[in-house]
Amino acid sequence: MHDLMEKIKEKKIQISIIGLGYIGQVIAAELASKKIKTIGIDTNQNLIQQINLGKPTVHEPFLEKLVGDAVNSNFLSATDDYSTVSDSDVIIVTVNTPIDADFHANLDNLLQSMTSLSKVIKKNQII
Repeated sequence: MHDLMEKIKEKKIQISIIGLGYIGQVIAAELASKKIKTIGIDTNQNLIQQINLGKPTVHEPFLEKLVGDAVNSNFLSATDDYSTVSDSDVIIVTVNTPIDADFHANLDNLLQSMTSLSKVIKKNQII
């Protein structure tokens, strides 16, 4: 834990965000705007392409500027490659879990993400 605190202080920490929907894009942009290397992982190729062009796919005040600046300064990138999390110190999962009419969550996206993540995580990563 001491090493992680040092990385945070020195801004040498890397964070992966799994799921670049509304919540994931906002968190990723905010972290990257603080000069924290942030990698977003998603399955939507159009979304990945747009983020890598510096264009968010959700509308939130100032998000376009945050994403554009973060991508241009190489603090934010997006991919569908789960192996990129192997270099991350922290992994944040923000995949959607839609609910049905009876308010039961559909956990398929979460389970799929955890299965993919389980193949590449390392000791001492925080999820």
